[in-house]
Order: sequence, then structure tokens, then C-alpha cells
Amino acid sequence: MKRVTALFLTFLMLFLAACGSTEQAVTTSTLWEAIPEETKEAAAEEAAVEEETAVPSKEESTEAGTEAAAAQTPETTAEDTTETTGTLDALMADFMSQHGLNESNFSVSYKNLVTGETYYYNELAMFDGASTYKLPLNLLYYDLEAAGTYTEDSIIPGTDTPLSECHYQSLVYSNNELSEAMTNAYGSYDVLKSDMRRYYTLTDEEIDDSYYHHNYFCSRMMMDCATYLYANQDRYPDALSFLEQAQPGMYFRTYLPDVTIAQKYGRRDGYEHTAGIVFADTPFVLSVYSYQAANAADMIGQCAKLFYDYTMGE
Repeated sequence: MKRVTALFLTFLMLFLAACGSTEQAVTTSTLWEAIPEETKEAAAEEAAVEEETAVPSKEESTEAGTEAAAAQTPETTAEDTTETTGTLDALMADFMSQHGLNESNFSVSYKNLVTGETYYYNELAMFDGASTYKLPLNLLYYDLEAAGTYTEDSIIPGTDTPLSECHYQSLVYSNNELSEAMTNAYGSYDVLKSDMRRYYTLTDEEIDDSYYHHNYFCSRMMMDCATYLYANQDRYPDALSFLEQAQPGMYFRTYLPDVTIAQKYGRRDGYEHTAGIVFADTPFVLSVYSYQAANAADMIGQCAKLFYDYTMGE
């Protein structure tokens, strides 16, 4: 009986061990099948991603970086570039915005003396010309000297000063007393203003009638005067020399200290202007008129620098 009982117990233990091994085998073999299909796909994709994101070689990294940059950088066409850089319209729009300039307080006229390119903004608007009138005034007197009406030693009525000294004082130091004496000695003011038109290219329709009766000028008139002076340098050597000495370090010379510039400024009652010739590698003429503009003298200097950089392609 004891022997039968022992055999029974041994058999029972072997049976239970066999059952446990089978349960474990079933549990392990069915683990993967128990994962939903979508989860298996996600795991497969993750494994693929891990394989793809392994550290590439230097050549693979460079090529991939180039392709990534190309994919992230929008295409830039010539038209896009033109719209955002280089044009005077765009440059001046930005400049005027920075300085609070508009048709009521600003006018500019520019001409490239090599290519003939021009730029105008509000160029026919009449401003009190302040002392800029002295540029065409002196040109008229140089013409009278050439015609034999005066000599450089002629004494201007109302002064004890020879004409040569009047030119010097008027153009270098903008002397008001001597310049007004030259104006009065010329005769009728309307005739004086009419005779100044020989230096302008404006038509009758472009000139407001008030020009003839007041000290009114527009920026294009002074641009034309500077252009005329440049084209006839051999006739007005003293005028050029005097204008090159005027206002050192100021106006057009503020940011162009190493460039030869012949300039005439004007300043009175909020009006501040400059017109002249910039003798750069590519010379140009510029005329800037302003009224109650903030920091006008410096603004005019910055404007000259802008046109210089544009003309030089800088």
C-alpha cells in the first residue's frame, strides 16, 4: 500500500510540472500575437526610423544638410530681389520714412553725369530758396564779365568791393550784404529771375508764376544749375574753386570727407537746402530742399551719402 501511494505521488508531481511548462510555453508563444496589428506597424516603423537616424558619414551629413537647407529656403527670383533692394524708389522711400519727410517738407533732384539717369521727388515744388539763389546769381555775373559788361575789378554799386571779392564772399561764405548788392545792381528782380532761366531746363508750364516775384526756387532748378556748371567748367573756374571751399565738413561733405564737392547751401527761417556737384569716380549732381525737417543739415549729408553709394554701386 505504501508503495502504491508513493508511486501515485510521484506521478502526480510529474503531471503538475508538465502542466506548468506547457502554460509558460503557451503564454510566451502568444505574446506577440496578442499585440494589436496597428501597434505592431508602429513598432516596425519606429525600428525603421531608428535605423534611418543612425549617425551618417561626413559626406552623407553634408549632402543631407544641403538638401534640408534647400527645402527650407524659399526660392528667390530676380524679380523678388529687384523689389526689395537697389532701386532709388525703394531706397528713398525708406530714407524719407526714417527722417519724417514728405511733399510738404522735402524735395530732391539727382542726375548721374555719366549715364544721364535722373531721380526726382517733388522736384517742381517752390520753396524759399534762402541762399541757394547765389549760385545762379554769380553765374550771371560771370557771364556779364565774359561779355565785357563788368571786369573782376568793377566795384558793385552800394559797396566798395570789387566784383572778384564779391564772388568769393558770396560763394564761399554766403555773404548776404554783398550778394544783395549784386542783386540790386542787376536791375529789375523779374528780369534777374528770367535771366536765371538760361541755366534751367524747365518749361514755362513747369514754373509757377510766383517764381518771378519772390526768392522761390525748386530743387530741379538748382540741379540744372549744377549740371550747367559742370558742363561749362572752363567758363567758371573761380566759381568751382569757391564752391569747393564752401562749408567744409557740412552738408554734402558730412559723410563724404574725401570726395571733391562743389556745393552751395541755403538756410533761413526753417528752410535748409544744398545743391552741388559730387566729383566722384562717377560724378553726379544733387539738389536737396527741405523745410523744418528734423536735423536738416545732417539729413542732407545722409541723403548725399545715399546717392553716392547708389551711384558707386556700393
